[in-house]
Amino acid sequence: EAKHALELFRELGMRKFEAQELHQITGILLHHGRPREALPFAKDALAAFAALRYGKGWLAECRSKVVEAMALLYDWREGRRVAWEGITEFRDSGNKRNLVLVLDSLIHLHLDAAMQRKGDLAEAAAAAQEAIAACREFGDRKWESNQLFNMAQIHFRQRRWDEAESCVQEAAKIDEDISEDLDRAVKLELLIDIHCENSRFDKALKVAQEVREAFRACGDRQREAHSCLSIAQCHLCREEVDKAIGAASEAQVMFQEDGDHNGEADAWEFTVRLQQLYGRSPEAGEALKTAIGLQQRAGDKRAQAY
Repeated sequence: EAKHALELFRELGMRKFEAQELHQITGILLHHGRPREALPFAKDALAAFAALRYGKGWLAECRSKVVEAMALLYDWREGRRVAWEGITEFRDSGNKRNLVLVLDSLIHLHLDAAMQRKGDLAEAAAAAQEAIAACREFGDRKWESNQLFNMAQIHFRQRRWDEAESCVQEAAKIDEDISEDLDRAVKLELLIDIHCENSRFDKALKVAQEVREAFRACGDRQREAHSCLSIAQCHLCREEVDKAIGAASEAQVMFQEDGDHNGEADAWEFTVRLQQLYGRSPEAGEALKTAIGLQQRAGDKRAQAY
């Protein structure tokens, strides 16, 4: 539908709507994990808005999408170049809100690259500090919370646990103050990982249970199901095998009810690892067959191979 609309706008010479449709198609493709297809649309949208000289916010959004697509395609050098073009432009113009948008894209590029041990976390940290300061200057607390969470993720990658925990707590407090309950719960998920990395499994379990209740209250079944797996992992770390299996089973049921074959397969895979760890080979074998069957139904060949 979006591509059809794009063709109509082109035929009618409606360049502003054509540019907006290009941006929308980019977002759809990125959301569905198709960055290679998204990148040409993202570049066309950026060029279209630049030619129109219409709305600097659109330029910042489009530039961020170009950087996002490049990061997903592991083209970090070119993505960094595109981000810095925008950062320089918005620093010079004094447009703080658009500057934060592009800084955010640079931060996430480096976080993605860090997973392949290629990100510049020092540059990401400097960008996050600048973004936090800008958000405080123009007074948007939700954006400030998101940038604090970016900084928390950077500290986490650097294994600076106390700083990471402090940033998560500060971001979560802002979300609580402005009644962003879902965002708060998403950010607290990182706190679970921080506690687990430091063998604070009791604290990790407490946070995981709080997160699950928050997702349940928000009506987000998918996230609640994933939080059950976090609870299961915490029980496993505490050597509470039966409780771990119980939490994983809850996740399986929730994913099954939602028709999420990949999620259900993930829950079964967790059960496989549990059974293997405790020498229950027959049970592990049956669970593995179930997981493979679900991955086949979902069409995930890579997961089947693993």
